[in-house]
Amino acid sequence: GTMEMIPLGERESINMVIKPQSGLNMGKGNGKSLETTVSGGVVGLIFDTRGRPLVLPEDDEERREKLIKWYLSLGVYPEKKLKGYK
Repeated sequence: GTMEMIPLGERESINMVIKPQSGLNMGKGNGKSLETTVSGGVVGLIFDTRGRPLVLPEDDEERREKLIKWYLSLGVYPEKKLKGYK
């Protein structure tokens, strides 16, 4: 899975339809779509579809790559600051 961030302010809201995979339940039953209104927060609206439990690779290089990918998807660090860790 991935993480995505949508810039949506704290006082902003949007209507959306969430369409889960067949085995996931968003409150309407397994695989059933949910139409709802969502609000932004301090950092926007974050979608986290990484699955649980979170599993990080044991290999140092692979683990760094995965963490950097997550950091970049959320914009938590400037890409130039992360280049030295790749």
